[in-house]
Amino acid sequence: MNISELSLREKIGQMFIVGVMDDEHLQTVLSEYHVGGIIHFSRNGQTAKEGYNFFSRAKELSKSPLFTTIDQEGGIVTRIKEGVTPISGNMAISATGQVENAEITSDILARELTLLGANMNLAPVVDVNNNPQNPVINVRSYGENPDLVSGFSSASLRGYKNRDMLAVAKHFPGHGDTSLDSHFDLPVVEHGLERLHKVELKPFKQMIEDKIEGIMISHVMFKAIDEKRPATLSKEVVTGLLRDELGYDGLIMTDCMEMHAVAKTFIPENAVVEAILAGVDMVMYSSDREMQVACLESVYLAVREGIISEDIIDRAVTRIWNYKKNISNEMQPWEVVNQELRQEIDLNNAISIAISSITLKGVMPFDISKCNNYVIPDSELLKKEFPKAVNYDDINYEKNTVVFYRRKSDLQPYINRLDSDKVVLVALKSPYEFFEGYATLFTYELTNLSVVALQAVLEGDKANGKLPVSEVV
Repeated sequence: MNISELSLREKIGQMFIVGVMDDEHLQTVLSEYHVGGIIHFSRNGQTAKEGYNFFSRAKELSKSPLFTTIDQEGGIVTRIKEGVTPISGNMAISATGQVENAEITSDILARELTLLGANMNLAPVVDVNNNPQNPVINVRSYGENPDLVSGFSSASLRGYKNRDMLAVAKHFPGHGDTSLDSHFDLPVVEHGLERLHKVELKPFKQMIEDKIEGIMISHVMFKAIDEKRPATLSKEVVTGLLRDELGYDGLIMTDCMEMHAVAKTFIPENAVVEAILAGVDMVMYSSDREMQVACLESVYLAVREGIISEDIIDRAVTRIWNYKKNISNEMQPWEVVNQELRQEIDLNNAISIAISSITLKGVMPFDISKCNNYVIPDSELLKKEFPKAVNYDDINYEKNTVVFYRRKSDLQPYINRLDSDKVVLVALKSPYEFFEGYATLFTYELTNLSVVALQAVLEGDKANGKLPVSEVV
């Protein structure tokens, strides 16, 4: 289809990526508003078959090639959990110290996601996580060193390109040095431009050099660039920095515009216009049908009233269309797809990488392979895998014990009674949270895969991982 054949409403629709709550919602946004992309969330189905059905239905309803997208980063951000190969998150992968593991894992992700009908993954996260208090990036990042993050991000992108899957680096210009979650508040970064170029922007420059197809803009205010608006709505950031200074010519898209960093601070119908005027090609709305429709209408009116020129719309749609040239809405039969998922070689690689990510800080005070005394926080997954484990109130302080914790605060009331010669701690989430003086194993995430890896180490495998972040008590 030629862009000249599209009506104004159809062109505007192409600039929207939306999430839906049910099939009626899906029909509305595709049949009436002609949106250019659909995003799959866990609510749309967490099994491979449900993901396949969702993408099949979306493609069936769309009259033009459709971006079928998903946030399947691996680790704690995994939308489809059953029937696919489990993949570790970024920080666990970088803890292996082997940059090729980023390519191996993204290759697996891309191969299986394309089988299910997705053609775009909103990954990799290339933020440099240099704030231990970061509530939203943290272990989703490869680490705090911009060179390390650049190297692993580049390898990850190769995996997507191997399988012809569109990848989107996020969250430009960087969400790693924030202490607020942009889902709820507007984070502000105070660093000057020199620091931003040396740290936050370095992985994005690598992604641009590697010709990544998409870059997602963060809802973060960078005062050195724009003191009035978050990056999403800032022409200085989107066009001035990313498009002009850094020379990026791929797709620029927003993070979800329903997030409170934008939606609580700006009127949504105005924010979408500002984002497009700032230079984004695609705006994202994850769930709210009323907001999606209102913002589609707002852009239409803004063009009609001359606030947004149709040339701006045409440039964005041309860029979108260039990436859709090789996209097909055809799907393979489920029986064929199902046989290709969870290949033995992929499962073996995923487990091996997860095991090699487990990191030991300190020296083991005893042979943990001979210890069967486990203390766990409240977790159905851990209860299932360690059925004889006890809770914190039942710790036997006289025996050699392995004690698991999610956060330091969970264990704080008990730590002074724990003898470092008789205890090995297991930090299940952030590596920034540990207790000085205790041997500690880091898993970087609490998932089925990380527990399998942890069990291997508890049974005698070596913990060869290396912390990708500074030690912060």
